Amino acid sequence: LFTKHKSYQKLREMFWLKLKTQETFIADLGEVRSVDPRMELLFHGDIPEEFFPEGKTLIKIRKSLPAQVLSTPRAIRALADAIGDKDMETRAMAVFFLTEAKAEDAAIQAAVARAIGDGELAPSETVRRYFIQVEKIHPAALDIFGQLLEHPDPNTRLQVVFNLSQISLDRKSPIPLTSQAFTGPKIQTALHEVVQRGDKVARAYAIHTLNKLKAYSSSIQVTIAMESKGAGLAGVMAIAEYFSQVNEIDPEAIKVF
Repeated sequence: LFTKHKSYQKLREMFWLKLKTQETFIADLGEVRSVDPRMELLFHGDIPEEFFPEGKTLIKIRKSLPAQVLSTPRAIRALADAIGDKDMETRAMAVFFLTEAKAEDAAIQAAVARAIGDGELAPSETVRRYFIQVEKIHPAALDIFGQLLEHPDPNTRLQVVFNLSQISLDRKSPIPLTSQAFTGPKIQTALHEVVQRGDKVARAYAIHTLNKLKAYSSSIQVTIAMESKGAGLAGVMAIAEYFSQVNEIDPEAIKVF
């Protein structure tokens, strides 16, 4: 009876409004280390769209929330929006809770994929964990990966390939390629850069991907041949696979060997 009373609804709306507008109120709730009984009532039943908290607010008060709240459809949408927040911890925690909620639809995967070029360590780690655990990587996420491989900043491109290589390693298979996602005009250049600058795992992944893209130009062949000297096992296998598919090995690459 109490939850149907007008006074209850009024109190509830006042509480929602504070969550929307008062930073000190949110900060106080963020200090709570166990589920707040008020939250049980607050999140019970339907919540008007205009009152539902932002993802960054949910993250700040997460320890005072009932366990099921962060896996509800409304919370998942709010968390996906928080991936673009300027605060590093907020971005990382948003991806973490989306992983915990097993939120794997196309829109969520695309939102998480946009963070794969994040230069910050914490978001990068949570993004990798997310894509390692999803059952199937959606084409919408692959399209984002392809766009990021054409990013104007070479360090971002390197970060993207590094993360894709780590995800592929832990998924026990390379990220699947699609013509839409991985055939942009700058992608071969980006992967060529990674062969020159990346770590061993990233270089092996880049060589594998260049092979799939049939990128057999003279300059790429020479660069890959030069990598054979210091490549690890995965790199050596990728190089061997690459040159086994080349119709005509470039004379300069042969000289390097």
